Amino acid sequence: MSKGKHEVTFYTYPKYIFCWPLIVMGFGLWFIAPSMQTGQGSPSEIAEPAVVSQSPDPGTTSQTVGSEALSETDDSKDLSETVDSTGFSETLAWVWAITAIVVLVTLGFDLNRNYTVFWLVLIGGCWTLILWLRDVKSVRIFSQIYTFFADLDPQYSKSLGLLVSIVLAALYIVMWIWTRLNSKWRITHNEFEHYQFGRMDDSLARGAKRVRTSYPDLFEFLLCMAGDLIIYDSMGRRELRKIPHVPLLPLVRRKINRILEMTAITAGEIEDESDDEESGVL
Repeated sequence: MSKGKHEVTFYTYPKYIFCWPLIVMGFGLWFIAPSMQTGQGSPSEIAEPAVVSQSPDPGTTSQTVGSEALSETDDSKDLSETVDSTGFSETLAWVWAITAIVVLVTLGFDLNRNYTVFWLVLIGGCWTLILWLRDVKSVRIFSQIYTFFADLDPQYSKSLGLLVSIVLAALYIVMWIWTRLNSKWRITHNEFEHYQFGRMDDSLARGAKRVRTSYPDLFEFLLCMAGDLIIYDSMGRRELRKIPHVPLLPLVRRKINRILEMTAITAGEIEDESDDEESGVL
């Protein structure tokens, strides 16, 4: 997001930016999801054999039986196609549901590195315990829970998925425009500037500052490589600014490092800034 060799421009977004997988999923599945067919009987009704009526005329009976055999063949073909379509729709329903769960977890929780390791160990331990109870103690309650979810047989509705994506996409566009107007950051050799529409811009003189990156949530990093950019004083003890939810943060940080490395900070500037900070605290 650089605009030249002497400045770096980037934006900070609200957490709504992480909804993009659910938006893309609704539009993408619209083209591959089967349409919901109405007015058809159930598979049991389709597979029900027809009753052959006997006719006094032997020729008529033969013709009727042949027609019913052809009808049964068509019914079997239709039943097979219906079963395949139902299975594919169920797979898409699980894909869409898992995507929605991941997005909601990203919006609602901050799983840093320690929490992520803890949850992975906990899930692995629970899974091992479940297998041990099943094989050694013959406890089948967890198998019954799995069977319950497997028997739910959810079906994906392409119309509902598209409706959700359209609404979320409209809000996403509003968020994008608002971010461009109020959450723009510009870093040069001399200062850190924050631009807001209709308000006084926030400017922080560069001096001897330390810039650090933090990734408070694993899912935010996986979805957008997003994290927080934190600006400290020259001693690295006092936090001056925290810029949250910066997408593609590793790339932005690399460009910021190039800018900061082009102009050296002298020891005198560090001492002057430290004195100013101490006097301001006192």
